[in-house]
This record gives sequence, structure tokens and C-alpha cells, in this order.
Amino acid sequence: MKTKQDYMTLVEELKTIENKYSFYIVDRNIDHENVDATWKCGGTIYPNDPDYWDSMYMSACMSAGMRMEDIGENINELIGRTIY
Repeated sequence: MKTKQDYMTLVEELKTIENKYSFYIVDRNIDHENVDATWKCGGTIYPNDPDYWDSMYMSACMSAGMRMEDIGENINELIGRTIY
């Protein structure tokens, strides 16, 4: 299970890639909106829910992966492990 620290570390790694490519790939607010919108058929999820940080982490991975694909790059290669 991912923690807030795992998520924040990922966000910092993605920001480094974002800065290198000058291309938008990470947004904590969008991650939360994605998690909240899809959580249990439209319910609300809060940071103290058991799966919250797993969901936030996955949202960040998916968003970064899809955005980098848009410019022909592979986020897994750029970050050095499989996240997408």
C-alpha cells in the first residue's frame, strides 16, 4: 500500500522530468479530482481512507504516462522503472 510519502516522492520525480521536457505531466489537484471522481462509483475519498494514496499514486502514473506518450516519450524509461 502506498503512502503519502510515496506519492510525494513520485510527484517530485515527475516534476524533474516535467522541467526537463518543459511539458506538463504532473498535477496534484488533477490526481485528486481523478481519484475522487472514480472512487466507488462517484463517492468521495479522503486522505485517511485506506486506498487513497494508492489511488493518488496510480492517477499520477497514468496521467504522466499518457501525457508523455502524446509527445512520443516513454515515462518508464525516463523515470527508470515501470509506472505506466
